[in-house]
Amino acid sequence: MIVLAIFLLGRTARTHLVLIEIVLVGALGALLTAFTEIRDLNMDLDTSSAHRYEARVVDKTISKSRKSGTRYYLHVPGWTGQDWTSLNDTERLQVSGDFYQRMQKGERIEIWQRSGFLGIRWVESVGRAPKP
Repeated sequence: MIVLAIFLLGRTARTHLVLIEIVLVGALGALLTAFTEIRDLNMDLDTSSAHRYEARVVDKTISKSRKSGTRYYLHVPGWTGQDWTSLNDTERLQVSGDFYQRMQKGERIEIWQRSGFLGIRWVESVGRAPKP
């Protein structure tokens, strides 16, 4: 793209502005694509079995925006016992609107989590924990 811009624009006054835009947009696009591909690779090549964890819903929130629409979140304490410095820290899990409406604060959910091909854990599914 840089060579094409130089070829088409030559030594015009706008060449440097177009080159800056190409570098910035290209670098951002390459970076975002790389993160997406690493995430997909971690999930697609993962052959580990899912581990079940239970957690209690401590809060519920809704996020609304014009671009991304409405998103529903359940807040739960860290379910693996790792990487948490305080019991007050919570993790925010995005769930469907139907599941959000069915859950209440204090109820228990089950979280199925996998180890990941690259060692980056990821949540496979979230559901209501069975009653004891």
